[in-house]
Amino acid sequence: MIPLLLALMFTVSIMSGWGLLPQWRVWSYWPVTLIATGLEEVYLWTKNTRTRGA
Repeated sequence: MIPLLLALMFTVSIMSGWGLLPQWRVWSYWPVTLIATGLEEVYLWTKNTRTRGA
């Protein structure tokens, strides 16, 4: 998931550089992206520990 997220952020930053997206919009969403990635990692970790313990 993290490589996909990095590719998405790269694409968005390129679009911002070309003027297709306002730059303030791109950089205002990066904290949400980090939080979502962290929550996904925690979810996958807990799911993995549950199946390993059973």
